[in-house]
Amino acid sequence: GEAGRLSLAYSAAIFDPAFSSAVRLFRHRFPLVDLAMRELSFSGQLQALLDSQIDVGYIVFGSLYTQEEIVSECIRRVATCIALPRDHPLAKRKHLLLRDLANEPFIFPRRSMSTFRAWLIDLCRSAGFTPKIAQEGDNAMGILGLVASGVGVAFTPETGRIFQAMGIEFRPLPADVPKFELHAVRRRDNTSTLVPAFLKILRESAQSSGNGKHQLPFTAPALPPLPPRI
Repeated sequence: GEAGRLSLAYSAAIFDPAFSSAVRLFRHRFPLVDLAMRELSFSGQLQALLDSQIDVGYIVFGSLYTQEEIVSECIRRVATCIALPRDHPLAKRKHLLLRDLANEPFIFPRRSMSTFRAWLIDLCRSAGFTPKIAQEGDNAMGILGLVASGVGVAFTPETGRIFQAMGIEFRPLPADVPKFELHAVRRRDNTSTLVPAFLKILRESAQSSGNGKHQLPFTAPALPPLPPRI
């Protein structure tokens, strides 16, 4: 099998089972490859790409970050949901509109995630209000933990529903609300054959999960058996 080294980065600000599944599939298909993983912010991933410290990153709205040296590919679009404490009055409703959230305290990503944060603020303003930011979180688990504690509500991609057992209710927003776009990013001049190999598996994994419309719990594609070690 093909050997070599592949360095991937992801952000704890989002969770996408398709990415986790792709990593598992890649390990099985390329058992001789040294696969390195780093947890970095979106901007940290872009800087790591510019410094040639990673091969592939996985971020939200990669098209909003313009760098000549970086290629961004939208892997999947995931429906936008609102996460609410289970005992919140709005949790009694099956569907919500953006304007229903106008008076709610929000949990937002930290200011260091400026592009992502600006997108969320613009989303609220499109419904005629500016969000009241009660607190900030560093990552998906931290933000949803604050929601579960009753501090506020938060926007989340549909994939966040896997944390429903935390005492959180997730409600879909109307279909015309922009979706979360999950992008793979890489250097334009990276010639490693392992990069397109991983991206192919990532696309397969995203397609298997229904492009953000999978039914939960998420089931990863069946894995082939590992080849015997000699």
